[in-house]
Amino acid sequence: GFGPGPEGKDLEDILAWTLDDWENRHNYIQWLFPTDEEYHPEAPVLTPEIQEQMLVDSAVEDSLIRSLEKF
Repeated sequence: GFGPGPEGKDLEDILAWTLDDWENRHNYIQWLFPTDEEYHPEAPVLTPEIQEQMLVDSAVEDSLIRSLEKF
């Protein structure tokens, strides 16, 4: 997602969590892997405009790959 995620954490904070942290917290998924559904009321929602922006932003691709590798 864009901006701070759950508990004000950014991507680097979340990726630094231990596997136990990941297992015990579940409010980060929508920030790491945003969708076009409003599952979590505070999570970003992928609008068509954001999806277009993501296609040309290499930082987004890098973040998704890093998140997938950790997850």
